[in-house]
Amino acid sequence: MESEYISMEGADGVTTIKIRVMRMDTAVNSGNSGGGLFNNKGEVIGIVNAKLVSSDNVSYAIPSNFVKYVA
Repeated sequence: MESEYISMEGADGVTTIKIRVMRMDTAVNSGNSGGGLFNNKGEVIGIVNAKLVSSDNVSYAIPSNFVKYVA
């Protein structure tokens, strides 16, 4: 996994936000956003939140330490 920044449209449809995410080289099916990303020890390391539309095997997750901070 790599860390990078992506730009996403905000819920208001106007605002653009830039967020640091973990890039995964794995398929994520529609509807799986919000699911946990786990390491090989079964620990939650992120929350799946987006996928690259032009590719079946590139998706992104918000790191769990950021999710804890926001919650």
